[in-house]
Amino acid sequence: MFTHATAIKLYHTDAAGRLFFGHVFFLAHDAFEAFAARAGLGVDRLLAGAAYLLPVVHAEADFARPAGAGDGVTVCMTCERVGARSFTLAYRFVDGEGREVCRARIVHASVDRATGAAIPVPEEVRAALEALGS
Repeated sequence: MFTHATAIKLYHTDAAGRLFFGHVFFLAHDAFEAFAARAGLGVDRLLAGAAYLLPVVHAEADFARPAGAGDGVTVCMTCERVGARSFTLAYRFVDGEGREVCRARIVHASVDRATGAAIPVPEEVRAALEALGS
């Protein structure tokens, strides 16, 4: 499991002052970027010309309790599944009292940068995800 502490900003909230559903995915992606950087697979490396891309092909979230601007949350990320050409990451958002705020699941495909065709999950990505565990 990889954990990433963050805080909900005002711009993460809706008109009711609660965490806006779409911004859950921003926060999850921030955790993914931090994990990737620690694993040596940072965005800078991908943007510099890695032969593959890892686009999101599915995302879902479920909410358990409201959270608002200024609330601290810890994003707990695990690898739910590594398939032949995609992987699924699970995110659990926990508040400062250990209560679950929400959960998210995001599926990334592995594609060839040049052609956009699906390719096997690169070995370096697979190794990092398997080390992450579930």
